[in-house]
Amino acid sequence: ISLTTVLSHSFSWSHLDIREGSTTMKFLAPFLVLLTGSMAAKPDPIMDENPNTGDALCDQPLYECSGDIKYDPRVSPNLKSRDDLWYDMEGYWVGTMTRSAVGGGTVGPKPYSENATVPDLPYPQGEVQMFVNLTIRETRLYKHVYYVYQAADAEFCADEVPTGFENAVRPGRCGQDGYVASTSKFGAATHEKDGVAEIFTATGFLNGKDVSKNMEKGSVTPVDSNTLYTVIRSKYYSETETVVFNNADRTRVSGSGQYSEAAPSTIPDFGSGEDVPMVLKETYSFDLKQTDLVGFSDSLSVAQEEASVPSQGRVAPITAGDCMAYVFEDVCPNEETYAAAGDPKVTATPYAEDASVKGGFIAMFVIIGVALLAIIGFFAHRHMMASQADRYKHQFARRIAQTIDFEGTMENITPEALEKEFAKLDEDGNGDISKEELRHFMGEKMNDRDFEALFAAIDIDHNGTIDYDEFIAFMGHVGSMPDIKNEKIIDGEGEHPKQKLNTAFDDNLAEAKEKEKKLIGLVGFLGLCAIGLLIATIVMASKANNAQAAQQTVVEVPYQAPQSNVPDNLFYDIETQFAGKTANYCENKNPKWENKDCVHLPGPQAGANVTKGFVGGMNVSYVPNTKNYWQSAMCPVNVHWHLGTEHYSVGEFDEFGDGPQGNADAPNPMRRLAGGEADGQEFNVRGGFRCHHYDENDPMYTTPYEWKHCLGMLVGETYEIHWPHSAAGACGTAIQYQTPFYDGVFCNLNDEIIATLGPQDVASAVGVHGQIFTIVNDESYFYPDLIRGMVVDAEMSMGQDIHYYTGSTTGTSRSNEICSTYTPITWQVDRKCHMISASSFDKLCYDMKLQIDDMADDLYAHGSRELVATKYVANNQARQRKLRSHDHDHAHDHDHDHDHEHQKWY
Repeated sequence: ISLTTVLSHSFSWSHLDIREGSTTMKFLAPFLVLLTGSMAAKPDPIMDENPNTGDALCDQPLYECSGDIKYDPRVSPNLKSRDDLWYDMEGYWVGTMTRSAVGGGTVGPKPYSENATVPDLPYPQGEVQMFVNLTIRETRLYKHVYYVYQAADAEFCADEVPTGFENAVRPGRCGQDGYVASTSKFGAATHEKDGVAEIFTATGFLNGKDVSKNMEKGSVTPVDSNTLYTVIRSKYYSETETVVFNNADRTRVSGSGQYSEAAPSTIPDFGSGEDVPMVLKETYSFDLKQTDLVGFSDSLSVAQEEASVPSQGRVAPITAGDCMAYVFEDVCPNEETYAAAGDPKVTATPYAEDASVKGGFIAMFVIIGVALLAIIGFFAHRHMMASQADRYKHQFARRIAQTIDFEGTMENITPEALEKEFAKLDEDGNGDISKEELRHFMGEKMNDRDFEALFAAIDIDHNGTIDYDEFIAFMGHVGSMPDIKNEKIIDGEGEHPKQKLNTAFDDNLAEAKEKEKKLIGLVGFLGLCAIGLLIATIVMASKANNAQAAQQTVVEVPYQAPQSNVPDNLFYDIETQFAGKTANYCENKNPKWENKDCVHLPGPQAGANVTKGFVGGMNVSYVPNTKNYWQSAMCPVNVHWHLGTEHYSVGEFDEFGDGPQGNADAPNPMRRLAGGEADGQEFNVRGGFRCHHYDENDPMYTTPYEWKHCLGMLVGETYEIHWPHSAAGACGTAIQYQTPFYDGVFCNLNDEIIATLGPQDVASAVGVHGQIFTIVNDESYFYPDLIRGMVVDAEMSMGQDIHYYTGSTTGTSRSNEICSTYTPITWQVDRKCHMISASSFDKLCYDMKLQIDDMADDLYAHGSRELVATKYVANNQARQRKLRSHDHDHAHDHDHDHDHEHQKWY
């Protein structure tokens, strides 16, 4: 208690700041685990999981936190997590708004000038249709608002407008056409974690002008459980708005606001810090009711139709966050914009965790440390003294045994022999052995410290000399020691001559020294641990006076925008210069030949066993095309993939492979596996064989990937990619890639030409490249051009071990009972399984979306056909040869494989 009191007054414990990851904490970690055991802190009701922080010190019973949530890494900054009001406010809202002039009455139409800083609108605003879509995604707020104005009346249209002004926003006509204005406000939560969304930019077209140029800033604050308060300010205007729920079901809101403008002469450079006075210009109010997406979209379309908004000026609703489709992309916020706005999702918190070790624990550490040091010191001293005594007793017994005139064991030495031995040590014959005489007798092998201890042990009366009684008493003690008393002393040249007696004593002495070394090492380690614990505790305590200041220290971490190899463009965002201009003459070229019973042998089938040395069982007279396809004027006309593999290669992709959904059964599985989920769809298809790469304990195979373009894909899964090629494709044109791929294969063929083709003609002009991959969430396996064909890279052994044969189209509509009639076509299949990043596939899907033909039906994995029976596989497997790339800017060749159906071409 006294020590605790002293230490508690010497240091300030209660606010000691112990940072996670510090050197001090790394040193203390083992001790804290031992002290705290498996105790677990109860979660605070206001806390929710913040997955970006890892384990928080505040969760551990050893620590206490201030309670200010902005310092607590367990508390998520997500808007919905901080205030339930966001759950109710989020959604689709429709209703009407009324704008009122300051002097009274509603705001009427006014002449419009696109050159005005903030143009007036030439439309009545007594009752404006209002549509609001509020979306909350984690830390981000997206507010999309649409206003639909009715056409002005005839009286306004008849008035003469000043020079430079118009009475309608083009292409509208005054009195005939209405107008729709739209804007999007973008906000982000703050590291204060107070539920406030800070507005940092806006886009859209209000009053006929680009809103992004107004440089809006502001905030949206939940005031209470029913009220949302918004403040917006730009260099030209300011606006305040209050929205309140007005029914128990929280499906209706009413709101009001004030709109003020700055006089043109007072507008400063925005960001100068100058507070420009604003003049109230108008007020507004609105009533909205909640609806769903369908109701929202339909109401907006109907409102624009009823207001006779010109078709060129109409807008489609945004159904979630993101930017309006007609807004220039460079004004839409990106990750770097959000970082500049301080979005907690992409920036480091400026508030370091304020966890501090509880004062009682620190005092306990000091007491334990001091006690541990004392105990270690006590036992260390005792052991060293005992070890020293054992050491000098053995050395003294050894010297006596070497010089005494006696035969027998040490414990049986006679008094006469001891008397003679004493006389030998008493060199001057005065009846006492001096320190010098004993030193001479022991020789130089005994160190001075041990000698002083030996002399002190024999000299019982401490008079500086050893008399006969003291000598006899010590010899009696040494001679009775368990490891000495039975040692034999033999004269002459017997079994154990005296000169060899040293061996026994030396062994005992060496063993004692070895034990002492080990114990000294252990004692040293424990002593260092105890000292380290004390030093660490004292250092922590010395920081107490600065702990509060440290809590407020801003941690400035340079922003690094999240890197992605895949563009974020959504499907409907993508436009090309060919859209609506280039005719797709390949469309509907698929002859749609039906499958046939395999008994009728329409031709050799695929996918087959491609293990080196395998030979099919069907005799055929034609051979596969073993050239690079580009050398036969063939180009890829499609790309698609299958869940698992349709082909089989022992040791690469077979029944012993694995994946997150298991493996196909052997030999003829009919198992259906889930290919994953996307956008609410389930992709349930039959899975084929798997590769051997998957490891459930390796994060690269299990960490989910945020797919932007592909559907239903899974990290860790095996997929077989097919690139169908054809010499009759629209090679080198904007419509080269087609879905279904049959349109691309038959693009430049007609029935008359097809009728003239023999089996070898087809096998030489149509082929598929097949390559198998396991998807990993690791960007070091990224490959950017999968749409172009098989990856060929000698250093990575990709596209090097190729199996050539003729087969058919594949897919789950075919089996070993029902066969494809699209045959024979050449297959060139890579026997090896390779790893590739998920982003490589996502980039492939992005490229597929850019094609003129709609390839949406190939953005997910197709099912795998069961392994074709040997009797239906051609016996024309060609010798292995490596593919070569014909492109100079990347190391893979344009190959293709396929998973659907082909038919009889002869």
